[in-house]
Amino acid sequence: MDSCNDCPKRRSCREICPAMEAKLPKEWDGRDSIFDDRPDRAERVENMLMNRVLIRRMLDHRECLTPAQREVFDLYYNDGLSQYQIAEKLGIRRNTVDEHLVRARERIARAAKGDDGDM
Repeated sequence: MDSCNDCPKRRSCREICPAMEAKLPKEWDGRDSIFDDRPDRAERVENMLMNRVLIRRMLDHRECLTPAQREVFDLYYNDGLSQYQIAEKLGIRRNTVDEHLVRARERIARAAKGDDGDM
């Protein structure tokens, strides 16, 4: 499997699968040592973990999106396409892609607030 597009579970996917996660760049991809003790390392690791938590929370609430929002959301967050690539693939304007992403994030934030009061 080369991308999420090839996955038979793509439409129902709620989290990054191990096969795709293995393809993501790692914090320690050769430029950093896992034993690196520079002061900014802790901050970089914390930011990386916070981003993963946010993405997982977003994936947990993607079912509240409209079909159009979900399709753009999946292409952007799961497949890693740019807004221009999504617009070209779907035959819509780039501004429409941006609008779908903004509204999807807002809708997910509202759904998450209903769950635990913050996001």
